[in-house]
Amino acid sequence: MAEAAAILWAIQVAKVENWSSIIIESDSKMCVDAILQDPPDSLWKIAVLCDNVKTLAAEFRFCCFNWVKREANMVAHTFAKAVPQANLPVILFPNNLPTAVEESQMATVNFRSLLVLSAIFRAILILYGEWQDTHMEVRYTDVDYLVFSDAASLMASGKSPYLRSTYRYSPLLAFLLIPNSIFHHSWGKFLFSASDLLVGYFIRSILKLRGVPENLCVSTVMVWLFNPFTFTIGTRGNCRNSSFEIQSTGLVMQALGSCRISRGTTSVDWIGVPGDWIRQ
Repeated sequence: MAEAAAILWAIQVAKVENWSSIIIESDSKMCVDAILQDPPDSLWKIAVLCDNVKTLAAEFRFCCFNWVKREANMVAHTFAKAVPQANLPVILFPNNLPTAVEESQMATVNFRSLLVLSAIFRAILILYGEWQDTHMEVRYTDVDYLVFSDAASLMASGKSPYLRSTYRYSPLLAFLLIPNSIFHHSWGKFLFSASDLLVGYFIRSILKLRGVPENLCVSTVMVWLFNPFTFTIGTRGNCRNSSFEIQSTGLVMQALGSCRISRGTTSVDWIGVPGDWIRQ
């Protein structure tokens, strides 16, 4: 009863704050299942609360209800324990936050720092690649990147990208690399590297939806972002990572779709895109 009331209160607060997209997590599987499905007769005590939650959820552009393990919901538990039994207001300042809250904030900061560090590292590799291509016999840039760039240049001039021999990829790839011939020939490398960071964010999102502890989420993202194969492929201008990244978008939307109430783009659309992304 208390968990259902807390979920109703949370969505009411979100409505008052005019938030358009929200994700509500609870370690009460009974409440989450009752919201996502019709509650059984044995849960008549929370049926009205769940109906009110569903009604409010339909008013958001995006609203997702997700069950998480208690270990992944320690911040809420810590705040609940900090509230006295009497119905009195509680004021917490940044210098006396509960330990679990501070650890959660620190984990968020660590994740952002990880993304920034990874972005800087990739930018340095791209710049180094420019130097190696100019001064050394063995080029750093992948030979396929030259094919991509030529096809993009043809598309920019209104011609078919398939006039470039050995180009056997989706025209979408050539379209995305048109700035190579307008701004700088390294545009695609930065684009592929940025998509590496995006998939790192998606990995964390999927793990969070599965109730994985934050420290393990960050460690897993680190394995992806600083994997030699990952950052080398992207910074050399190879698009093979990008098909996986588009699929990751679909997997995140699929995971969200399992607990979604309101409308949105289907995950199948995104998962199907890589089928025509690379044709070899």
